[in-house]
This record gives sequence, structure tokens and C-alpha cells, in this order.
Amino acid sequence: MAADVHKRSFAEKAFIALFLPLVTLMYLAYKYPNIFVEDPYDLYLLGKSVGFWYNFAYTFIVCYICASVVIKNTSPYKKGGKEKALSPYQRKKFISIFFVQFVLFFLLPYIIPGLKNKNGFFDDRIMIHAEQNNSSFKEGDAVYQIAKNYKRDSSGAYEVIDVTVDSFIIQAVDKDLFGHAERRVLDATLFSFQAGDKLSDNGYLYSASDTSGLKVGKVHKSEGDKFSILVDPTLNKNAYVYVYNGFTSSGGFIYIFLLIPLSVWFFGKRYCSWFCACGNLAETVGITKWGGLWVRHHTPRGETSRKLEVVQYFFLVWAFVFGMILFLDTWKLFTVGNMATAMRVYQDIVMDLIFGALIGVGAYPFFGTRIWCRYGCPLAAGMRIFGKYSKSNFQVVASNKCSGIGECSKACPMGINVEDYAHKDKKPINGSFSLDETTCVGCGGCIDICPVNALEFKPLGSASTEEVVTK
Repeated sequence: MAADVHKRSFAEKAFIALFLPLVTLMYLAYKYPNIFVEDPYDLYLLGKSVGFWYNFAYTFIVCYICASVVIKNTSPYKKGGKEKALSPYQRKKFISIFFVQFVLFFLLPYIIPGLKNKNGFFDDRIMIHAEQNNSSFKEGDAVYQIAKNYKRDSSGAYEVIDVTVDSFIIQAVDKDLFGHAERRVLDATLFSFQAGDKLSDNGYLYSASDTSGLKVGKVHKSEGDKFSILVDPTLNKNAYVYVYNGFTSSGGFIYIFLLIPLSVWFFGKRYCSWFCACGNLAETVGITKWGGLWVRHHTPRGETSRKLEVVQYFFLVWAFVFGMILFLDTWKLFTVGNMATAMRVYQDIVMDLIFGALIGVGAYPFFGTRIWCRYGCPLAAGMRIFGKYSKSNFQVVASNKCSGIGECSKACPMGINVEDYAHKDKKPINGSFSLDETTCVGCGGCIDICPVNALEFKPLGSASTEEVVTK
């Protein structure tokens, strides 16, 4: 079933004309401020970062819509203007979205750290206080991070085991579980150590000239060997939750590869409609007046749109490869810095900016509110694969009450032809669908909008439902 087009009002056309440019400018200012100003701190408002204000607006929109729905106690999924009470499922979903967005994605990363900031809440500048022998920095100098910095320390974690003209080798004092000790080869021109010296890791070594290092920021204050660096805030970009995060920390691994698959087995992809930061905006905007029209009339539907969902698996493969590159680069086994850097640039520009933000959000009025969740998000692709091959317990089940009016399909933001599983040849069927056949995120819109209550979620632990044609 192809998405039918509705006639847009002048107000909606005006909003859409401003929507994509506004989203683009806000996101570029948030992630790439150097496009607009030489010093990113010039874009700070009331001492707060662009990221703070971007996420403030994001959180306000999400939480305001959620609170409105819960307070009004009226289902946002209604047919023909007829209102009905908010179902317990929808109430829990919108309460979950409200608290997850406010607490996890705004309070914890933006409010609490600001309250602990030594410079005060209204000063989001990032400072590094360092000490370096023979440093000749002056205020305003650009600073580049060129190597790890080591100092002599009798209780150090490393020992110098060999020194040559061009390099020297340090070996960790402590051995790992298998009896191996980490060993590193360092550039001798940066240090003046002798064999047998005990060393401690003292952060990074900095330079005022570009020696193919990482630009950190500029010198804020310098006194002798001590100096402070005003860090370039573009180094602290926060990306979406991608699969590759599971390769960079033990917490990320447990979250991505253990907790989420476990939740998929029991609850399907409800993570996407109850907890996900990207999904929070899609879920709430999708129930507003205009958002509902975008979902209903512009969400891609039909066989072609379903086949195009394979694009998402490319992003999943990319996320795994990028994750492995980061993992191997961390351990310095087979990769070099420029490979990880090149992939990170692609990640930032193509996946995060172009697809994740500009298309994923800016295309709401043209392809519905779940364009990113359906065609881009690698985490969603991973969840669907796991749910399909683990035979997830999640299912949406139809009964013989179905009258075939098709409102369920029009309400689905993922473009699923729900009616195909509920009605056939002018007869209701006791059908069901899950992650085997669809990209369902468990939003419950199809269930809530049905005027005859022909759909429901399969109870946890119940037997598998087979499709049976009702005679």
C-alpha cells in the first residue's frame, strides 16, 4: 500500500520550509562550530555550550509532548476525530520516554556535571591543567597532542629496558593474566631516559607546532612549566548509540551485546519506542498534529520500501568494522591512527551528520518520523537480526474482530502493512507478526487506533501464535 499524499496547509508549508534549514544549522553549530566561527566558544550562550542548548530544545520538545499526553489522558491515536482514554500501555510508554529523556539524556550528562563544574554552572569551557619540562607556550598558542608523557617515578608502572639513538623501549612492571607485560616503543627525541629508569604515565606530551598530532585547543595561561589548555569543544562530540560503542568499553559491551539482545527476546524492539534517544523524538513528534499526518501520508509503504530496509544492514556491518578498528587501534595490534581517523571522519560526516541528523530528523515531513530507525540505525538492525533468529517472544496478534478498514497500517510509523496480518480476502484472520517479518518497534499505535480492538501484544510466556484463516 503506497502512502497517500495529503494537501498541506500554508502554515505547514511555511514550517517545513524553515524546518530542514533550522535543523541543519543547529546540528552543524552543535557538532561543527568551526564552520561558523574561528573559536567555538564564541557560539556559547550564557556560558553554556551549543550542545547544551541543542539538547535542551530536544528534551523540552520530547518531555512537553509526553507530559501533555499523560495529563490529558487521551489517546493520541484516534480515528475520525473520536477521542478515547489513554491505554495503560501508552501511559507507561510516554512516562518512560519522559523520564529516560529528562534523566538519562539531559540531567545526567548536562545538568549534574554543570553543577559540579569548578568554574560554575554557566561556564562550560573545558580546561586541561598540565606541566611539561622546557615548555615554551605563551597565551593563545595552538596546542597539539603528540605523544604520551612519562616522568621518572620510583614506583612507576613502566621500566625502560632498552635505549637506542632513535627510540627506547618501556615495559610494564605488572603482567597480565597470561603472564605478558605490555611493551611500547617510544621516540627517543621526545624524552631523555636511561635503561632501568622507572616511569609513570603522566598524561600527554604537547607541542606548540603541528607535528602531525591532534589539535587539542589553545593555551589559556602559562607560568613556567605549568600551563592550562582551553580545549577545543569539537573534540567532545557525542554520537548516537551505535553498535561500535560495544567495542570501546566493558560497559558498552554489556549494554549492546547482552542487555539489549535480552530485552529484544522478551519485548521485541520496544527499546526503540520506550528508551532510545533518537526514538524518543520520533515517537513524540509522530503523535502531534502535523507529525501524525507525516506518519500517515508520507511514511514509505509497500514492497519496494521494505526491500530498501536492507540499507540498514550496511550501517550495521560498518558499525562492526569500525568497532573492531577502534578495538584493535586501542591495543595497537594491526591498525595505525590514520585508519581509525579516516573511519571516524566517515562516521561523523556520513552516518552521524548526513544520515543520522539531516535525513534522520530533517526528512520527517517527507518520509515520516522513523526514517533513521528504519533505514539507518545499525543498533536497530542488530536487534532485528537477533529477534529473528532467536525467535523472540515478541508478537502483535490479530483476532477475528478485524473489519479490514486499514487504520492500523496508516498509523504505523515503520511502514508495516499491519492489515495484511489481520484481514485477507474480505475476511479476518487470526494472524500475527514479529521481528521475523517486520521492523516493528512495539509503539502500540496500531493497537490503540483500532476501533474494534482487533490487535494486541502476545502475553509473555504464551505459546506461539500460528496464522489461521477464520471460516
